[in-house]
Amino acid sequence: MRLFFDLGLGKFVERPGYSGLLSSVSHKRGDGGKIEVLFSREGVAAAIGTPTEMVYAVKVDFEEETDPLILANTADWSFADGVWSALISSDGGAILTALNGAASGVFKGEFTFRDENGGPTSSQTLNVSIFNDVWKGTEGTPLTLPTPDEYVAARAVLFDRAQSLTGPQKIQALNNLGLPSLNNWAGGRAPLVTDDTASGYVVGSLWIDDSATPKEAYRAFSVGAGAADWQLTTLTADELGSAAFAETEDFETAGAAAALLASNNSWSGNQAFGSGFQLSSQSLYSVTASFLYFGPAAAAHRTALGLGTAATASSSAFDPAGAAAAAVPIYLLPNPLTSSGAIAWNIASGVSANLTLAHNTTITLSNLADGQTASLSGIMGGAGGYTLALAHAGLTLRAMGEPLTAIAALTTAAPGVFELSVKRNGSVLRHFLTTRNS
Repeated sequence: MRLFFDLGLGKFVERPGYSGLLSSVSHKRGDGGKIEVLFSREGVAAAIGTPTEMVYAVKVDFEEETDPLILANTADWSFADGVWSALISSDGGAILTALNGAASGVFKGEFTFRDENGGPTSSQTLNVSIFNDVWKGTEGTPLTLPTPDEYVAARAVLFDRAQSLTGPQKIQALNNLGLPSLNNWAGGRAPLVTDDTASGYVVGSLWIDDSATPKEAYRAFSVGAGAADWQLTTLTADELGSAAFAETEDFETAGAAAALLASNNSWSGNQAFGSGFQLSSQSLYSVTASFLYFGPAAAAHRTALGLGTAATASSSAFDPAGAAAAAVPIYLLPNPLTSSGAIAWNIASGVSANLTLAHNTTITLSNLADGQTASLSGIMGGAGGYTLALAHAGLTLRAMGEPLTAIAALTTAAPGVFELSVKRNGSVLRHFLTTRNS
């Protein structure tokens, strides 16, 4: 159906250039159709600005608040070859009710548009005849729609049911919705390379292996197809080694600790002391402590502690349940490493070591057993800014804390110190670093 709108009159006319106004149009119930509007002025086709509103609507007479029986809304219109056109939609059920069994009915229609150059313009009200379908008298009868609860239940997982889904089922549910499954809180195992983007994971996804004791947490660093990279993020105190006790400034180096020994002659517990700690000669009646000493194994320190050469002995040289433990506390002094361009650290000679770093160096570890932890306490020496790298034959390095490159940022003026803990897990050598310019 094509209608002609005269911009000068602001009304539909029977044809361009003719002043006779259009009074009625007709539609058939149940059939979709196309409506076309050609704009003219004084019989000549004319253009309008881009419309911000363009609506053709047919309603039951005097029922302004009801939904249209027939409608072509703003979004339905398009422009081509000088003509605006739209596919109209009709509510067959509402029309059937409005006709009330009659073969036809007359309703009211109107065309309104607003372009970018001015306010809205409405045509004259038209008498719109709608004819019932001859052969299909019930055509367009609407189906009974489901209730809101029925609609949701058929298309979504309700909250109470979602709580009982397994980890894989939750991932599948998110995938069905087209959403990234960011985390897997109950993986039931360690993640694999196939737990990738195709499974819904993204970089940063968290995976909890709840089959491990204690539970282990993994973070996805990449999720490429068949090549996902999941890094273990959980650490225990034994994996941190000396780094777990790095804040040695929390202890007063020559005050409360020694005073406690002097006043009580007994001590229960474990304490860590910095290299400035000095212990005066005491008679300890009850010794149940382990003193972990981070300072250099200098003769002066051994003499002050009354240990002699025992200061550099491994802890296995003492009988923890015998005379040695009863007479003196067990002092574990770290193995001093000498700075050079290449340093060999044999873990068999001690799992604890210290180093004054004065060279760009690579420390090559050896004899680190599977599951074993070792620790290195270091201070920046020389001109400062030296680099440190790690190596162990047959093992792949994996950083868990600061990168090793952070050591080069330490200075000698502060001075800069670092704590480095390493642990072997199968063919992987994990290292955890903390640095501080004091």
